Amino acid sequence: MFVSNIGQHSLEEVYLGKAGADYGWPNREGTFLFDVDANPELVYPLPDDDAGYTYAVVQYDHDEGTAVSGGFVYAGTMVPELMGKYVFGDISRGTLFCSEVSEMNEGQQATIYKLNVSLNGESSDMEAITKIKPVDLRLGMDHAGELYLFTKGNGTVYKVVGSENCALICPDENSLE
Repeated sequence: MFVSNIGQHSLEEVYLGKAGADYGWPNREGTFLFDVDANPELVYPLPDDDAGYTYAVVQYDHDEGTAVSGGFVYAGTMVPELMGKYVFGDISRGTLFCSEVSEMNEGQQATIYKLNVSLNGESSDMEAITKIKPVDLRLGMDHAGELYLFTKGNGTVYKVVGSENCALICPDENSLE
């Protein structure tokens, strides 16, 4: 099980769900120390004697996004390039990411890949597609393991229908079933 956590200020995180785990709130932000008595815009290196916390297996900073949206391990057939990948996004910007599930191990950071988005064959991004800021992105999965993108800002559901070099291609809303 993967658990996403919108960070306190600087980082967005995904953890392995583990019974009894201490993910560090409010003293940790991802793999950094967060000092509740100091400047809330700063994070610090972990202390040498750090113990007892379970750290994120995926994390990104606010250069990439500001609010992680939990996702799914792709289990469908329409996008074979995503098989074995955890697909997640950023709520505010609508950026889509994936990481190899096989790299998501306790005590290490998995590589994060940014997914390119296309609509009707034209490369784009979710902000341009929705024409809304923030995008307010959510992800869903159907009974066949196929992925859907939901944007609360414009109330649209997009089905992920193919890929090209790990790029998601979403049909326009008129072609959804």
